[in-house]
Amino acid sequence: MLEEKLADYHNSNIYPFHMPGHKQRMYLPNPYAIDITEIAGFDNLHNPREILRSVQDAAARLYGAERSFYLVNGSTCGILAAISAAVPRRAHVIVARNCHKSVYHALELREAYPEYVYPIGTKMGICGQILPESIESAMQISPECRAVIITSPTYDGMVSDIEAIAGIAHKQGIPLIVDAAHGAHFGFAKEFPESPIKAGADAVIMSVHKTLPSLTQTALLHIGGDIISSERVMEYLDIYETSSPSYVLMAGIDRCVEFMSRQGTDRLRKLAVRLDIFYKRMRQLKCLSVPGRDMLNPSEAYDFDISKILIFTNNAGITGIELKRRLRSEYELELEMACKSYAIALCSLMDTDEGITRLEDALLAIDDSLFEQKRSMQIHKNPEQYAQAAETGNEDIQEARNAGTTSDTAWIRRKPIQAMTPAEAVESEGEETAIEESEGRISRGFVVPYPPGIPILVPGEVIDRRSVTVIRHMSEIGMEIEGLSGNNRIKIVK
Repeated sequence: MLEEKLADYHNSNIYPFHMPGHKQRMYLPNPYAIDITEIAGFDNLHNPREILRSVQDAAARLYGAERSFYLVNGSTCGILAAISAAVPRRAHVIVARNCHKSVYHALELREAYPEYVYPIGTKMGICGQILPESIESAMQISPECRAVIITSPTYDGMVSDIEAIAGIAHKQGIPLIVDAAHGAHFGFAKEFPESPIKAGADAVIMSVHKTLPSLTQTALLHIGGDIISSERVMEYLDIYETSSPSYVLMAGIDRCVEFMSRQGTDRLRKLAVRLDIFYKRMRQLKCLSVPGRDMLNPSEAYDFDISKILIFTNNAGITGIELKRRLRSEYELELEMACKSYAIALCSLMDTDEGITRLEDALLAIDDSLFEQKRSMQIHKNPEQYAQAAETGNEDIQEARNAGTTSDTAWIRRKPIQAMTPAEAVESEGEETAIEESEGRISRGFVVPYPPGIPILVPGEVIDRRSVTVIRHMSEIGMEIEGLSGNNRIKIVK
């Protein structure tokens, strides 16, 4: 049974460097004892006037929003509601191409015309920030756009200059919608980035379960200013959010908000101190690489979330997927995500010193073993060359400290041809074909590596050779990909 499997995981020695942010260390009463419906005295989430209005107002005060809404269908329903409330049907919108798949679903539902902007590349080979200049340029090219939609922070912790982007959008009288699903802890301590809602965004969606002590599927939608109507947002939440919201989940959000109001700042500052020690120890790595905020320049990221630990394997002779498997099997550490060139360990204010120390020790031990393998191979291949390198400063170590340029996410910036809007493609008659035979055809479905949930292909895009290569490669190395049927077939417009 699933329950038994979950209990076994909880009772094991495996330490979770993955979501949810409570790290199995926050407890509610017996869930069955508090699982009720909309009975007298307990209000109605779809028409809150009493206790549920009060607790949502408390969340708004905590985050500095004009209005905040509890979400029990995750950030997804908040993204759908915010975009639907802000974007007129068939309008043009500026959209960062590295957004979560739920953003594209909202565009499909609104039959919108996306005008894409692209994150810049970083020397680490991952996507950086959305530059304000990119938003400004897109507005000059498409002045009819009715909203700006970006993701900040990204799954990798890269933060854009929300204040500057909001200012650009507001000059045109249009809203900025920010998917900050991974930034619910922002704004509580100076060691972490500012909250997008305080920086001027008009709608901000945060998954409290990702980085804070709350139950999976819980989130908040914040509204700032008056460009986006809160009443319109409520109308669309009535559509996208379940009509039977869980009081167990709502109680989890309430407890999380209360916890953050009392302990959030102190806990996050303590986490920042501990992570500073962690990043300093990671400077000893010779093959693996764990870049901190100091390895980013302002052009790559306006800010960086240090609780997203990025472990690069470019120069280690293994993939991020192999590193993730090794950490689990040898050290009982479970990471959040892994791909070809890096893996991610997610920290939260609920992490223990013992857990972070276990990760430090494991990474240093694995790194030593990888370096010994690399040195043995080099000695066997060319002993004289290796001896010379050792005498002149150990070039292996210096090269290993560079993250390299091989990227798992460079495909996001490839600027595909849009032959149709997402809605037009989905409504078209379709068929399936093998990935190898799909080049030049129009995608009718999404192809999404999950996590992080950023589509390689969006309906309406012309499938290019690079997309085919990326999909095949991700499938071959064992990444989870949504949107492929049996034998790696893909949906296309007939």
